[in-house]
Amino acid sequence: MPTAATATRSSRGGPAREQPARERWVTEVTVGTGTLLVGLEVTGTQAAREAGGAAGRWQVLTVKGDRIADIRGFDDRATAAARAGVPA
Repeated sequence: MPTAATATRSSRGGPAREQPARERWVTEVTVGTGTLLVGLEVTGTQAAREAGGAAGRWQVLTVKGDRIADIRGFDDRATAAARAGVPA
């Protein structure tokens, strides 16, 4: 159950939920063929709390034409890099 510091109430008076992760900063951007691998340092997750406040997360953005067509999140860089088609 979330603590009072991390909980929010829904506008309909529903149960409290944990707030989503918050990005502290971007740690990398690697360009693939039709993809971008974006490394982030985030707070507000269980992994971040266990690591002492911040944890690494990665997103793979798939680009089609001039638009972002898909965004996938990953907990480890190697899996994200494989999805993005860039060196681990």
